[in-house]
Amino acid sequence: MSERIIIPIVGMRYSAVFKGLTKDEATEKSERLLEGISKGERVVLMAENDNQHDALAVISYMKGNFYGRVKAAMKNIVRMLMKDEQVEARYLCGSHVTYFVEIEVDGPLELQWEKLYSMDNCPLSDKIVTSMPLHERRIAAEESEFRRLIAEVRSGNLDCTEVTKLREDFLSCAERMVDSLGFSLSRESEFTMSFVATSLMMLVADPESKEWGGEKLEQLAHKAERKSADSTRDTGEAIFNTMLDSALNDTAMLARYERAVGCTIAEMKAAQKKKCVAELKDWLKKMTTLYDLLTPLENNNMEDLAKQIRYLAIARTDIYSVMAVIALVKKLEEKKKNVRKKKKRNTHKKSLFKGMSEEQKAELKSKFKEKVDKEKIEYVLDCVKENPLVIAALKYINNDCQQKGKYYATEVVPFIMEALNIKKEDIGLELKSISNGISPIKDDY
Repeated sequence: MSERIIIPIVGMRYSAVFKGLTKDEATEKSERLLEGISKGERVVLMAENDNQHDALAVISYMKGNFYGRVKAAMKNIVRMLMKDEQVEARYLCGSHVTYFVEIEVDGPLELQWEKLYSMDNCPLSDKIVTSMPLHERRIAAEESEFRRLIAEVRSGNLDCTEVTKLREDFLSCAERMVDSLGFSLSRESEFTMSFVATSLMMLVADPESKEWGGEKLEQLAHKAERKSADSTRDTGEAIFNTMLDSALNDTAMLARYERAVGCTIAEMKAAQKKKCVAELKDWLKKMTTLYDLLTPLENNNMEDLAKQIRYLAIARTDIYSVMAVIALVKKLEEKKKNVRKKKKRNTHKKSLFKGMSEEQKAELKSKFKEKVDKEKIEYVLDCVKENPLVIAALKYINNDCQQKGKYYATEVVPFIMEALNIKKEDIGLELKSISNGISPIKDDY
């Protein structure tokens, strides 16, 4: 006895086939590609052993092109079925960015931890070989009703009146299932959601079912597919799928990155790319573990921080195209901080004379010269707290910048030396040594 199980393939639109296209363009192209694939098309599922984010990842190839990944809920069973790190499958049907393949294996399969989507005459006779947790019994009851109704809907052995009522009951049950699932983190909930999504998408792919189900059936199918993807896909890929479009189409972000490195991404040398990729992968490994923190961060009005963490996890695939993430989150942020610090220092240096006329500047310099002898500059700086002119300068700076805080001797030195037209080389002073042992000065003298 053989078993045939259905495997949903997701992430098709993010393959190299659609690189550089917008979301709408890629969706349209994916639909055309699926229409051109005949039922029974040979599909190869291969183990992605070098995937550092998911050691059990399985990818799908048709006609030599990458078309997506096996959903997380199914990857374990597919791995078990593989021989020589790959397994051949047949194409069943597709809708938008998800398609379904079937694998025929010698059965029955006896597994205590997995649910199989088996294929005899229809995909509804799947065998459940996992125990049901107590808190999932309500969902199990709904699922049982859903299975019964969808089996009757597909049988078509009822008269017109019964069929109409049955279809209404089925859509109502499907709506309840889709709304109630996706909140639990249990594996059973993931499997059930995946089954509901798969069943609805296969109905949508069937012209006759799509005709009677109309827009409501299609909306439910896509909603179930999204919720199933969110619940079963691993964290890095989930963030990747939701954020990649905006990142790839954010020309301003790419421009900022290219300005930071001084060349376009296309002109980057191989060694530079390799270094950036290694750096980003290291960040991804660390930062994707913070995904559970995103919701509380957003709830506490820390959207910017949450957004940065999301950006860090964008480039799980197609990493070269979103290298702007590196500059956006780290390199440009550090550069901006350095620029701000430099501007702040320059502001302080100029603020002593800010707003003064040339006569006023000359008068202030004259007062400094009267009070401070050039030969005694080192003593004055060491005794900076007792110097009334320095204290006045500090208060002036604080008021001008509308800031309160601490200013160290090294920050005061440039003002005095500028006022006296003294160069440190002239008196053999090292600014760093001047501040040693001097306490911070506040603006409340």
